[in-house]
Amino acid sequence: MKAGITNDDMLQNLDFVETFLEVAQIKVSDDTKGQSLSPLTTKIKRMES
Repeated sequence: MKAGITNDDMLQNLDFVETFLEVAQIKVSDDTKGQSLSPLTTKIKRMES
């Protein structure tokens, strides 16, 4: 990621669990409250291109 890139999207600690499980390719249960942060990294990569 290049220096100076910012993102104003809000996140919570619960989101890390969702992200780690997704990266590890472990099925996330339906009652989990967080959201994966992976879309944010994809969004940043697109902005750098």
